[in-house]
Amino acid sequence: MCADPDDLRSTLNAKVKKDKLEDVSLFRTEKFGTITIVKKNPESSLYYEITPFREEGSYTDSRHPDEIQRSDSLVLDAGRRDFTINALYYTQLQQSDKKVISKNTHTDEYILQYLKDHKFIVIDCILLLQDHQVIDILLPKGNLDKNEFEKFCKEQKIELEKIIWIIRDPYLWIQDIVDGKIRAVGKPDLRFTEDALRILRAVRFQNTLNFDSLLDTDFDYEKNTWKSMKKHYFLVKNLSKERIHDELKKVFSGPNPFAYIAILDELNLLKSLFPAIHAIKYLPQPVRYHPFDVYTHSLLALNFLQTINENYLVRMAMLYHDCGKLEQYHSHSFNLGEEERPFIYSGWLNHVNCGQDLAEEDLLRIGFTNKEISEIKWYIKNHMKPGEILMSKSDSWKKKIRELYSEVGYEQVFNLFDITRGDRAGHYNPVQKPQIDNVNALYEILDDLKNSEGQFTIDKMLVNGDDIMKRFELSPSPEVWVLIKKAFVRVLEDAPKRNNKEKIFRYLTKD
Repeated sequence: MCADPDDLRSTLNAKVKKDKLEDVSLFRTEKFGTITIVKKNPESSLYYEITPFREEGSYTDSRHPDEIQRSDSLVLDAGRRDFTINALYYTQLQQSDKKVISKNTHTDEYILQYLKDHKFIVIDCILLLQDHQVIDILLPKGNLDKNEFEKFCKEQKIELEKIIWIIRDPYLWIQDIVDGKIRAVGKPDLRFTEDALRILRAVRFQNTLNFDSLLDTDFDYEKNTWKSMKKHYFLVKNLSKERIHDELKKVFSGPNPFAYIAILDELNLLKSLFPAIHAIKYLPQPVRYHPFDVYTHSLLALNFLQTINENYLVRMAMLYHDCGKLEQYHSHSFNLGEEERPFIYSGWLNHVNCGQDLAEEDLLRIGFTNKEISEIKWYIKNHMKPGEILMSKSDSWKKKIRELYSEVGYEQVFNLFDITRGDRAGHYNPVQKPQIDNVNALYEILDDLKNSEGQFTIDKMLVNGDDIMKRFELSPSPEVWVLIKKAFVRVLEDAPKRNNKEKIFRYLTKD
């Protein structure tokens, strides 16, 4: 929702005073007239992006307007926006602690009919305006003309002193709320050819409004908006990977990435954004373990995981965890013998290995960083390990979990166990009931390790490379690292007793 310039000035002044001037940075993009306000701490969240009223020319690059002109017209400014949900404007007339509109002030039917007849309505302390001419009269230069406002209230018999908020809705978002529609402003074809990111944003808006909203409405797309999205889906390929990444990060941090992927599939966008996921559609699996194809299983697993884990990287890893089965199942056509199978599945064709490469290729293309991809690949690589731990003898579980904990820390191992639960829940197997509850034992061991030992890493070992070279009279070489790793595996099993320099050397000398 957009505020009037006077409201923005007061908001900015309040923010700067609250956060101290030295803690706030202002950046201005002159070409597009946008002021961004952030804290100097790079980890802090964005405060505001402010763009003055403007008119725009055509978008020949399908991203930026070729020409921008400043404008005093709120209606013209609203006409360039993407969706009616983003074409609301407000003015706060007076300070008030009143935050909630009285419930059941009017029925939806009454509000819609009154707006149709009068193009304005008073709901509790809010004046809602939709008439373009009245909006321009009341805001002749972008700010509220108080004389015209008092005149309007008098003519319409509105008690001015009771109005706290004025909301301008020139493109009828209120009607769209009632109807449960996401609708493009003006001509949908024009909106999406101007900027194809709006297609992805429309899907995110529906996702958010339906699954993380105070509005008690089921949202779908307005018919012409949806037809235009399907018509212009191919333009998404022209978007920069950075813009796609930012959009996907919001979605996978949001309420329902499962639904988002399903809609992308219907829009024919899965193949261009997630080709490795598109490739596993209709890829059958052994019915004993998976009654659905790999793609359906992956989405069902994601659907469960998103209810227990909000980390966008973990959710992305859940989506990609089985993408390598395309290559693994293809190897079944090789007619491998008993001796050849172990060799093949210990190599790249094992889906936990090739899946990492396939995911990396996709994620680099859509702007994920090396750091993000590294974590996702770790989850794909290790997503079978919790199950293997549970199949081993229970007295070895702690040792194996300790090794994972040492490698990446508590949170990442916890996330891995969540992926295991999602993987098993995603079977939905009527033949064999998925074992989800037994994963709880792994969480308990991990918590016990955290509380009793903490994370023991190789840098905490009391012997380092220099010590190894000096003791065994070695020069720098791979052999030194082999000895360090060998010692670390030994010490990790019981660090309080074994992390001793002489004990480590005795162990290495003995062997």
